[in-house]
Amino acid sequence: MAPVKLIRFAWIDPQAILWVADIAYVPIWAGFLYLAVVLDAFSRRIIGWAMGNDQKAQLVIDAMNMAVTQRKPGNIIHHSDQGSQYTSVALGLRCKEMGVRPSMGKERLRTQHKPTHPTMAAWKAQHQDRLRS
Repeated sequence: MAPVKLIRFAWIDPQAILWVADIAYVPIWAGFLYLAVVLDAFSRRIIGWAMGNDQKAQLVIDAMNMAVTQRKPGNIIHHSDQGSQYTSVALGLRCKEMGVRPSMGKERLRTQHKPTHPTMAAWKAQHQDRLRS
């Protein structure tokens, strides 16, 4: 398991490259639609995303690949919860290939992922009615 590198987001430095990742889902008539996002913690912009009909590790790998392609960073920390997608061997190997340092929060410290919550809530609110029809 990746060590916890973050406790609070209050001290974020514009020179630091910190990405926060999360997954949201919306119920649709055929089941669920899953959205994985990678958010730049300093700018609060989504820099990578992927949608799919399951929440397997490939979904978060695709979102991280988009972020890396768009930003081409040299030294980043990819922070997430301890979901099975983020603890997968496949994501760990991909992080190693890209030079990304994974970091995972403790389950009880939900405030670590606070930067992604407004983004995910807005996405759900905008698309939930349209996706159900």
